[in-house]
Amino acid sequence: PEASEHYAWVFLFLGVIGIIYGALVAMVQPDMKKLVAYSSVSHMGYVMLGLFALNAYGVTGSIYQMLNHGVSTGALFLLVGMIYERTHSREIEKYGGLARALPIYAIFFFIVTTSSIAVPMTNGFVGEFLILLGTFEASRFFGALAVIGVILGAVYMLWMFKRMFFGESGELVKDERH
Repeated sequence: PEASEHYAWVFLFLGVIGIIYGALVAMVQPDMKKLVAYSSVSHMGYVMLGLFALNAYGVTGSIYQMLNHGVSTGALFLLVGMIYERTHSREIEKYGGLARALPIYAIFFFIVTTSSIAVPMTNGFVGEFLILLGTFEASRFFGALAVIGVILGAVYMLWMFKRMFFGESGELVKDERH
């Protein structure tokens, strides 16, 4: 236990690196599955951060985050797999305008996306909030860096959603209006 306390800053640092690095790599992915996979790396950085905050908020948040991450990321992989089975492509740019063709699918994808980025009233919020609360209690510096990851996570997930479901119809989406 003393070693954990003594070297906690090292693991807090590694957790923040995992959060930010995973988010930045996810942001540049042209493939849906790879984007979800790198977002998973980023979320696991939050788990490490919460565990090494070494307080009740952080540890409890990490436990919730592991559970909620399994649900949200599993659902995202399922939804990506469903569309891949129909089109045999995971390239985000090929799916513009998908909301017009598959509105129910778009609703489910949006709900899971908001859960993944921990929007309040979704399952992902409680764990991430507790982790950030515990991290700020342990170190304001690492807590502030972790918030950058929250912002980046919202950016890449919502940007993926926008490119897939709105705008001009991609080459794999049949627009019934034309």
